[in-house]
Amino acid sequence: MPGRFVESWGYRSLGGALIALLALGLARLLFAAPHAATQTDCGALPPFVVSLPTELPPPLPPEATPSVGDAGLPSPSPSPQAQEGTATPAPSATVAATAVATSVPWRLLFRADDPPERHALAISDGATMPLVVPEPCVADEGLRRGSTPCVKLLPPASVLCVDGIVGRGRISAAPGSPAFSFQAGRVTVRDADGALRLDAQEGFFRYDDPAQGLALFCPEVPLLQSIGPNARQIVALCRNFGVEGWAVSGQATDGAGAAPDSVSFTIDAPDGSQRQLVGSLADGAIVVREVPDGER
Repeated sequence: MPGRFVESWGYRSLGGALIALLALGLARLLFAAPHAATQTDCGALPPFVVSLPTELPPPLPPEATPSVGDAGLPSPSPSPQAQEGTATPAPSATVAATAVATSVPWRLLFRADDPPERHALAISDGATMPLVVPEPCVADEGLRRGSTPCVKLLPPASVLCVDGIVGRGRISAAPGSPAFSFQAGRVTVRDADGALRLDAQEGFFRYDDPAQGLALFCPEVPLLQSIGPNARQIVALCRNFGVEGWAVSGQATDGAGAAPDSVSFTIDAPDGSQRQLVGSLADGAIVVREVPDGER
């Protein structure tokens, strides 16, 4: 699990740029240090880091759509009246009172008998992207299929689920070879009545490869598509050494015990040039997180 997450995506500010420079310095120090060529058995799945708002939000309107990135809260689609410039009526006092009554801090909703770690989930009140790429580790096949990505919650909430993909690894076994870390998924929370309280698409992509001039910070994954039971296609929007206009696209595959985990990513630069991150994992794991029927 990343040590401490960025409070928010602030690279548009000077403070964010300083944090990015600090992260680059840390990454280069890690690359300069000796690395073992053997795989690390972490004894657990790579966690999917979930960014949550401060409190449980009120029920979502039917037209709400998932947000992208680390915002945590979905952005409702504008109503036809709002699109036409017509003023939207203020919520009634009953609706407002209900929203206040159900604004419960998340820390009061998690059950001691079903912690998020049991489901390979990590909860953050900030952004999900780590400053430094986490060290890859092997994920046992039994853990991959035995961990349901849904956490039971206390009332007025009911269940938090994540459906998507998470990965940490490197495609070369050479000591000091660059590693990547990414996740992309749909995070949902339902209350005791079955109503959606949260519906957000969250994700990031991190990859440092100084030999190729890469230090990719990608806080948004606007595209996540299923291309089979064990593979997902993603598109991530990135900055490289603080320069905007970079992107990562392609697919990641969970071998599901029948084949090695693998990635096939294309890294696009603003000038139109491309770099490839393609191959089977020499270290690490890619895990597809699927919510069983009836759980969500």
